Amino acid sequence: MPVHYESWKMSSEIQKIGFVSLGCPKNLVDSEVMMGQLKQHGYELTTDREAADVIVVNTCGFIQSAKEESINTILEMSQLKDSGNLKRLVVAGCLVERYRQDLLNQMPEVDAVLGTSEIEKIIAAVDPAAVAAQDSEFVASNAWMTRGLPTYLYDENSPRVLATPKHYAYLKIAEGCDHTCAFCAIPQMRGNYRSRRAGSILREAEQLAAQGVKELVLISQDSTQYGLDLGIKDGLADLLRIDGRLAAERQPHGSLGVVVHEQRSVPAPGEGQREIEGGRGLADATLLTEHRKRYHSESSCG
Repeated sequence: MPVHYESWKMSSEIQKIGFVSLGCPKNLVDSEVMMGQLKQHGYELTTDREAADVIVVNTCGFIQSAKEESINTILEMSQLKDSGNLKRLVVAGCLVERYRQDLLNQMPEVDAVLGTSEIEKIIAAVDPAAVAAQDSEFVASNAWMTRGLPTYLYDENSPRVLATPKHYAYLKIAEGCDHTCAFCAIPQMRGNYRSRRAGSILREAEQLAAQGVKELVLISQDSTQYGLDLGIKDGLADLLRIDGRLAAERQPHGSLGVVVHEQRSVPAPGEGQREIEGGRGLADATLLTEHRKRYHSESSCG
């Protein structure tokens, strides 16, 4: 059942929201989108955890150490219910997709959970009083949460509050993974591979450039696979020319570097792979494998 916002109003008790974002850059983009929605609806984002009415912990659930870090962070933030101003604790992200019911059953400190496909419901999670009365029962019971593999994919219309230094930003070009590796739970946590449309990516690049971003870091679970699900061959190669396309359209924002982050090797590389290896159209090419290196970034925006 969808959550209704026609009669939306911010609760007088819930005003300041704090964020802790764990895991990879893709998770950080999800945090930025959730923060964007909250800011758009009038909530104040705070870096002062002691002053926060609600804290959202966006978790990683990839490997054992990441899961332990997520659990420890949830417990640490929950202590602010006694020592600080905290009224609600929301847990989001990959750990929820793997252990949703366990979190709800075994961690009474948690007031609401959001999977990777439910980040658009962040308002209802942090401030149930803001949603229509007919939805309150569903929000309280978490019965409105989705089940099955995640399907959400943000676009250029999704509000974002950047948590990176102002000169660069992550731009998620796809979500999910089709590689069913026995040791990996990414498809369970992120769903099947799904690419964003090139036009959507270009429009977001324009928006980020207008905000002063000088370097775009293109991210996905498997960047070399970009566009294949849309029937596009060598789709990544075209994305690497974003800076040239912006210049051709006379964007007044100066040059824009494009970096490919988190790339996997695939059989018989096409033009996209060769362009990366040759360095054409790139300010830099960082070739990393998700399974070899984890990233931890803690973000809060005021």
